[in-house]
Amino acid sequence: MSLPQQASQFLSHLAVRRSTYTLAKTPSILTADQIRTILSKILRESPSSFNSKSPRLVLLLGAEHDEYWSTTVPTALSSAIKSSGGDDKAVSSAVGRLDLFKPAFGTILFFESQSVVQGQQKNIPQYADNFPIWSQHASAIAQTNTWVALTNAGYGANLQHYGNLTEKEVKGKYGLPEDWKFTAELVFGAKTDEPKPKEYNEDKENEERLKVFGA
Repeated sequence: MSLPQQASQFLSHLAVRRSTYTLAKTPSILTADQIRTILSKILRESPSSFNSKSPRLVLLLGAEHDEYWSTTVPTALSSAIKSSGGDDKAVSSAVGRLDLFKPAFGTILFFESQSVVQGQQKNIPQYADNFPIWSQHASAIAQTNTWVALTNAGYGANLQHYGNLTEKEVKGKYGLPEDWKFTAELVFGAKTDEPKPKEYNEDKENEERLKVFGA
């Protein structure tokens, strides 16, 4: 079934977003100012519950990106594995995967302001249990919008989740507010290879995933 041109164009933009792990620093594609502008627009246009504006973003480029993946994450990950009884082999396997991320151009760290969430809980108590959930929704929307924007600019990207291990050090290093809760990292860079084509039988798989009533 044909769709309006703008709807088709939007869906084609979504289709470009893929998990890409073969990333490089060059070509840089966009300047730091251009990336900052994209992130600023993402924060402006991404919705949040009751327009709370809870997402917070940190952009790491150059040496800051390199240090995060070569020192900050490996150190925190190694410590966590050893403290839970893991051996050197387990550490080596987990830390080895981090080699995928340092060659990339940059990393965007996503946080959620807990003071905003707590303020909502206080001001609108009938939804208090939902605001932490809706905060995660807001973060996910910001993450996806950022991912789509950067991939349509020409970057490859992948989403990671080491923030529970690195949050304290990152906050201390960059002087971030204590109430910011780390949710995810988006690693991005120039693609050195294309991801494999997505295998998805839309008619068959969506038969169980999509239900329509009243039409």
